[in-house]
Amino acid sequence: MANPLAEPISLNTGSQVNSLAFSADGHWLAVGVDANMAYLWDMTRLTARPFGFQHDRDVEQVAISPNNRWLATAERQGQVQLWSLTGETSLPIILAGTTASVTDLFFSADNQWLVAASSKRTVHLWPASAQASDSISLSRAIPPVAITSDGLHLATSSANNAPLMWNMADTNAAPIALQGGGGPILALTFSADGRRLAAGSEDHTVRIWDTTQLTNSRPARTRGVSPSGGFQPKR
Repeated sequence: MANPLAEPISLNTGSQVNSLAFSADGHWLAVGVDANMAYLWDMTRLTARPFGFQHDRDVEQVAISPNNRWLATAERQGQVQLWSLTGETSLPIILAGTTASVTDLFFSADNQWLVAASSKRTVHLWPASAQASDSISLSRAIPPVAITSDGLHLATSSANNAPLMWNMADTNAAPIALQGGGGPILALTFSADGRRLAAGSEDHTVRIWDTTQLTNSRPARTRGVSPSGGFQPKR
């Protein structure tokens, strides 16, 4: 019996593919390509023509909001746009703030935030309640970026390689700087319940913080995991 996974379904984009994103329910697939286009395929009608979204420049990043209301796209020189997937408007909403190529683009799981990281090592946020406004640029924050599933906290790196924890209810407040960092941070992720933050660094180490211990006056303890051994407490 033939392996059903051996033969993929091929979708012709007509140009180089730069970014892919499934919707949270798996119904849609967004594709960002060269030739100034983004496409949206209905996974239940793959033989049908996709929806096309014309841009002025090549599309480098795409993201679909968890509630399937918005498609976010980022052009090669950094312009971020929001496209309605519910027919509210046929024209995109242009989001101001980014001036460099976007390296990461995603919505928070609670649909409240759109987050972009740029090649100039900046992090920009747009609240869902003010989609046409300028972005909130987080001072001291540099990529990578991670956000908790409830949208309450955001983690970024910083110039001194210490992870920063931001309170999304008050983005003007100073972030909490986590102690115990090492080399430049290349990856950040929260656990599904938001109780732990993991950071992977150039020094071959993954460090894990218990975020339930975080307060402005008491930094969380961290444990490092390296290829040469088990957990190594940092004091």
